[in-house]
Amino acid sequence: MFDLEVLKSEDEDDLGPRIYFKNRIYFGNDQGDFLINSIPNHTLELEIIENNDNNYVNGKILKNVEGISVNGKKTSIDFTLKIGDKLILNKTEILLKNVSKGPEDQKEILLQDGLQKITEEKHPIMEILNIIDKKLESN
Repeated sequence: MFDLEVLKSEDEDDLGPRIYFKNRIYFGNDQGDFLINSIPNHTLELEIIENNDNNYVNGKILKNVEGISVNGKKTSIDFTLKIGDKLILNKTEILLKNVSKGPEDQKEILLQDGLQKITEEKHPIMEILNIIDKKLESN
């Protein structure tokens, strides 16, 4: 779970707290968990990492974009955030208030369980999925 607060933004509607019940979030302009108009889609990924009793956030810049920094210092492609750090994406400033690693995203678990049942039961849809898979491999 990410507990964030948007401190500065070009869009005043974005200001304030944001909570994401996920262990990984993505930033982009119209795709992703955290939408910021001034950056391309899938620009940045944040993932909660457990380390003994301490959780921290591993950040990864996925697209080369100017204006990404942590606590006012330009960051490398891979970086670490701690509680209280400020992430700046262009004109958006985000405070990392808290993180806690929870169970993996429920949607992913449900999809994996469903696929396992379909595979075990030799459901008729498997034939269609195999055809699609072969077509994708040939492209």
